[in-house]
Amino acid sequence: MEAEFAQLSARIGQRLRAERMRRGWSLNDLSKRTQDRFSKSRISNYEQGIRRMGLEAACQLAEAFGDVTPAWLLMLDDCGPLSPEERRLVEAFRAMDDKGRRQVLDTIAPDGEG
Repeated sequence: MEAEFAQLSARIGQRLRAERMRRGWSLNDLSKRTQDRFSKSRISNYEQGIRRMGLEAACQLAEAFGDVTPAWLLMLDDCGPLSPEERRLVEAFRAMDDKGRRQVLDTIAPDGEG
């Protein structure tokens, strides 16, 4: 079982590194985006699978990225980062009142299909 967790930690680290690299960020850049809550060394340890990322760390790193979820970082969800259009849609939906949200949902999934 320990070997499986080590493999999972390595895959989580690879995902974290790939996302950081996709953005062209250095370890220092990501550290700064977490308001230095995570040192470059700690992030590097996560990326190498040396250290296991917990839920709190995943939440803070997801917040630093802005368009990924903690579940995605922890390999619990395969839905990747939001596109700019998806992000705008989510932000607009969240800004709506309950009536507006219901109208949008009724428009895209009539009769509760979605």
